[in-house]
Amino acid sequence: MTGYGRAEVERDGNIITVEIKSVNHRYCDIVTRFPRHMACLEDKIKTKIKKILDRGRIEIFLYTEASENKDYDIETNLSLARAYLDAIEELGRSLGIYSDITMDRFLNFPDIISPKKEDYDIDLIWSIVEDAVDTALDSLLEMRKAEGENLRYNIEKSLNEIEDEISQIMKYKEKLVIDYKKKLKERIEDLLEDKSILDENRLENEIVYYVDKSNITEELVRLESHIDQFRKTIESQKSMGKKLDFIIQEMNRETNTISSKSNNMDITNSIVEIKTKIEEIREQIQNVE
Repeated sequence: MTGYGRAEVERDGNIITVEIKSVNHRYCDIVTRFPRHMACLEDKIKTKIKKILDRGRIEIFLYTEASENKDYDIETNLSLARAYLDAIEELGRSLGIYSDITMDRFLNFPDIISPKKEDYDIDLIWSIVEDAVDTALDSLLEMRKAEGENLRYNIEKSLNEIEDEISQIMKYKEKLVIDYKKKLKERIEDLLEDKSILDENRLENEIVYYVDKSNITEELVRLESHIDQFRKTIESQKSMGKKLDFIIQEMNRETNTISSKSNNMDITNSIVEIKTKIEEIREQIQNVE
């Protein structure tokens, strides 16, 4: 599911900004964009994310900066400055060019004066980063929750439409035996010159055999049971995506069996509608946690 969350935490002279984006993906794929000195926190953040999010391509951006009131230590590289000076004087002697070197020109040379490199307290930094990640996750989850409600509405609508088609099939299947008996009798009578030799008992046995072979009641009952289980699953607060995947596979299996058993055009039309709705649900639940 798609979502976005951002948080900024300032503490102990450090400003940590975390952005988390998620887009639809069948599995949990986490990509990080961290400053090099924060790379050691990558595993901790991924572990934290995976405890909350089961699916989605998730991008995590982490930015660091110093707050305005932070104290800095400046260091000077005297040996580098002397090396610059010696090189300039040697160049002047070689070329016969002599000039006074001012402090302003010295400041243009790189790395002579620079902020002192900090020794990061990684535990302190992690406490700040963790707070930022938690806040950003909360925002992302709120956005995903809103999308989930819309998704749930669409899925429920499709389930209702499948149930309507099942009700229609239930009506059609009662007529199957009557139609089959009539058609079979008509075909036999057309083939027989002497209608009196028609064995009614044999005809009834053939019909019973056909009814048994083409009986779809069990599949319809299981299909309704799967729908009920689907609804119960989406009512739960636990991770449900993989379970919904399995249920929708079973719904599709029962629908295929019904299709193979029935040669009634009305039932076939309803099966086409059911399979269309199942495919719509299958695509939608790829986005469900």
